[in-house]
Amino acid sequence: MALTAIKKYLDRFHVAPNLIDYDSTCATFSWEAAERELERSPEYRGLNIAYHCVDRHANSPRRDHLALRWLSKSGEAREVTYDGLRRLTNRFANVLRELGVGQGARVFALTGRIPELYTAALGTLKNGSVFCRQGSRKDSISKDFPGSKKGEGQNLSQNLRSGDPLDSLVDPFPRRAIPRTHRYA
Repeated sequence: MALTAIKKYLDRFHVAPNLIDYDSTCATFSWEAAERELERSPEYRGLNIAYHCVDRHANSPRRDHLALRWLSKSGEAREVTYDGLRRLTNRFANVLRELGVGQGARVFALTGRIPELYTAALGTLKNGSVFCRQGSRKDSISKDFPGSKKGEGQNLSQNLRSGDPLDSLVDPFPRRAIPRTHRYA
């Protein structure tokens, strides 16, 4: 069976989409133009997706708009605004920095899709570290990351159960340590 394109009608959209004509966009695309469209973070240290997902909205009139709505299986609802998410992710980035977790270090998390997962992921990215979400298996490091040895890394949830949560945030094998002086507010 041949696939056919889904026809979309612009007059039915409340807000016009960013990509109206794919072929035209591809023909005129340039990386230089794309880079110019990206807003730089105030403390520009390269492109940081966490800034684009959270901080640029938190530093705008959208600061009080809903950034994250979480509904649990039991019906509990939690909502976080862009400003609230900025504060939480900054706090997590600061904890990583104070623990000596540097740029390029790996931070693992073994958790379900709860709000804290997104806080940890975005805070890790703000810190310039690499976020790795693991599955629900205890041995997911050795299975998910070919070439890694069992016990080579630790994750937050294992250490929370053993009562030592801080060791899990520090990558035991950092590839490089880059001193950082910036502290998020």
